[in-house]
Amino acid sequence: MRYASPSRGYPRRYGSTTSRRLTLTFIPTLTLALTLTLTTQPDPNPNPDPDEQAEQEAGKVKVATQTQLLVQKEAETEAKRAVSEAEKRAAVATIELGKQLAEKQSMQRVEAIENDMHLARQKVAPMNRNPDPDPSPSPDPNPNP
Repeated sequence: MRYASPSRGYPRRYGSTTSRRLTLTFIPTLTLALTLTLTTQPDPNPNPDPDEQAEQEAGKVKVATQTQLLVQKEAETEAKRAVSEAEKRAAVATIELGKQLAEKQSMQRVEAIENDMHLARQKVAPMNRNPDPDPSPSPDPNPNP
């Protein structure tokens, strides 16, 4: 009887697969062949290679650094956007205030002109009143031309 040796038939590393063929011969005319496939479980506590571990940690540090830079850039961009919006609102408010001021000044000028016109009419009104009620035309001093 021939069979595969257990020392050669099992996988040597975690997480690997090995196939072995087992042949049993009882009588020269009767042969039984079996194929056996063994798969091992992954190592639950693998001992990582120190170089790989250092490389992974360096990669994590790079990712964290880049993430921090991105967050800082986004914060700076947001601050600039807020300043720009505030400046825009201030400019609009200044324009609106100037518009209202100009409107009030023009209203004051119109009122001042109306007051001056009213005072001028009051001064002219007593002059237009004649003491003689007869508005007859005056005689022409030169009757001969």
